[in-house]
Amino acid sequence: MPFDYDDPTIGSFTLFLTRLPATDPDSKIGSMLVNPGGPGFGGSSVARDAEYYFSSELLERFDVIGWDPRGTGKSTPAINCIDEYDEYFGIDSTPETPKEKQAIIDLSQKFNDECVKRSGEILPYVSTQATARDMDSIRRALGEEKITYFGFSYGSELGATWATMFPNTVRAAVLDGASDPNATSLDQGLAQAKGFEKQL
Repeated sequence: MPFDYDDPTIGSFTLFLTRLPATDPDSKIGSMLVNPGGPGFGGSSVARDAEYYFSSELLERFDVIGWDPRGTGKSTPAINCIDEYDEYFGIDSTPETPKEKQAIIDLSQKFNDECVKRSGEILPYVSTQATARDMDSIRRALGEEKITYFGFSYGSELGATWATMFPNTVRAAVLDGASDPNATSLDQGLAQAKGFEKQL
């Protein structure tokens, strides 16, 4: 997939895909692209482990296609910001003092700086819109006029973006755990926390 669809000469991503064939080829409808959310990690494992996600009836009728979106997982080149995560998992994520808050800010800035240093050349080309265009490229590579999609969490935002950009190619789409694309990261985090509190 080209880094930039408007200028394919800049460079390209190679996407890693996993395909689980329909278990009943005679009743097969077509292919179903799947994305587990994130963003920031691959989705190829959803196809590999599809029986844990989808009903047997669904698996009978669709080839399940999971892929690692550009910049993630086994797709190349992949974004690689740090090697050791202990420092990030060890920080107090519920700061109560100015010092603790500043520690999170400093560590976040360090992470950002490392991302730019190590993967800065590809960061401008990793986006929801670019991934939606990759989805249409996958559809065309499969030779299907229309395709089905199942997205969880952030995958619902990706699916909505894809369906908006390529409405004539959508056979059907399931957007599970739909997120608000206009909400800030803080608003999304607060809404998720409230949901956890309600369920727990």
